[in-house]
Amino acid sequence: MDASARLTIGQVAKRAGLTVRTLHHYDDVGLVRPSDRSDAGYRLYGPDALRRLEKVLVLRQLGFSLEQISTVLDDPAWTRTRVLRTRLAALDREIEDQRRVRDRLAELIATVEGLGDAADLPGGAADGDVLDAVAAMDRVRSYFTAEQLDAMARRSDHIGEDVIQHAQNRWPELIAEVAEHVRRGTPAADPRVVALAQEWRGLVAAFSGGDPEVEANLGRMYRAQPEMARAMGISEEMTELIRAALEA
Repeated sequence: MDASARLTIGQVAKRAGLTVRTLHHYDDVGLVRPSDRSDAGYRLYGPDALRRLEKVLVLRQLGFSLEQISTVLDDPAWTRTRVLRTRLAALDREIEDQRRVRDRLAELIATVEGLGDAADLPGGAADGDVLDAVAAMDRVRSYFTAEQLDAMARRSDHIGEDVIQHAQNRWPELIAEVAEHVRRGTPAADPRVVALAQEWRGLVAAFSGGDPEVEANLGRMYRAQPEMARAMGISEEMTELIRAALEA
């Protein structure tokens, strides 16, 4: 195949509707590797790589995670029928999850109507608090695809409640420690700040699974909903300090 039949990573990203960073990630995890590199070291994609990328995009549209896609593409046992049946089963689970949420909301409506709008719900929570919590949950979910939400749920099941609880307990402590360094004006290159930034990055990676698209959506969510970050005690100065420390 001559060089003219190969596309640069920028050309591939534009045609596929992806970011260059996403293609870098696909290369890093061995999902779609470039066919060759130019004399200057730039990634070049030939027909085989482009066909594999096309399959990846189709499987992502069907809702498969990157880890699942790697298995599907590299294991001959994954026939087209098996792929479609697996996705159908996943959709059935998602529909069941939505049904449970729907039933829970119906119960809340019945409880609120029975008690009156000014009354407290069982357990001491005001109905407004509960509805606000439901709305907040919906806002969070709206920033992620069904595939990403499913992958995060599987990851939570895999790592276990103890690890999740530790992360939930650690976040407020970590935020407070970073906030204190912001207050003191500690330089980003300070080893203490760098260590906190690396831990921060690790907790984010545990949430995202290292998927750059999930992390990009997470950043988009906080930019669009700054009150969510403020509610957690995270200021713009803190995120800038973390960014600078990671670069340091």
